[in-house]
Amino acid sequence: MQKKSRIIIWTIATFVFTTGICYGFSFYQKYFPFDSFIFAFELNFLMMGWFAFSTPHLKMKYKWNYFIPKKIENNGKIYNYFGVHIFRKILVIVGWERITNSMNISVKNNFENLKSREINTRAGEFSHLFIAIIVLILTPILTNSLKEAKWLIITNIIFHVYPILTQRYNRPRYLRVINLLKNRINLN
Repeated sequence: MQKKSRIIIWTIATFVFTTGICYGFSFYQKYFPFDSFIFAFELNFLMMGWFAFSTPHLKMKYKWNYFIPKKIENNGKIYNYFGVHIFRKILVIVGWERITNSMNISVKNNFENLKSREINTRAGEFSHLFIAIIVLILTPILTNSLKEAKWLIITNIIFHVYPILTQRYNRPRYLRVINLLKNRINLN
């Protein structure tokens, strides 16, 4: 199957999956209304599960210009301003850092693993960005006011916007080390 058709099929399947989640929850509005924290949490959790399962099958390289760090991102100050370090500390406290580090290959003394980790930042960012956009589109469809939308907005920021910012903070750091190692290898 060609890459383009695989992406189209995946996009349709993602739409069907998301619609199915919302449709399924619509039968339980008494217990899980669309304006509840539980619905917002479950929607995001199920979407992240779908993306973790489905995106590796796309076999994308994520070489778009979007993923190339911009000048303003290189020193990370803009992300510090938005509180990425606080978010990263929260990830350590809740144990997420330990889980992701156990799933990722160690980058110590291994150039290929370091490149793989940098590509993983692109894949993770792509997934979070896509889910954030889906939730953003669904929010006015499922809710009638900003008050009703609060949990969808809050969980979208916590589960997707901050992970995107974190990946964009980490990527220039990985690329700097990769370039240093490339230069060192070329000098030898």
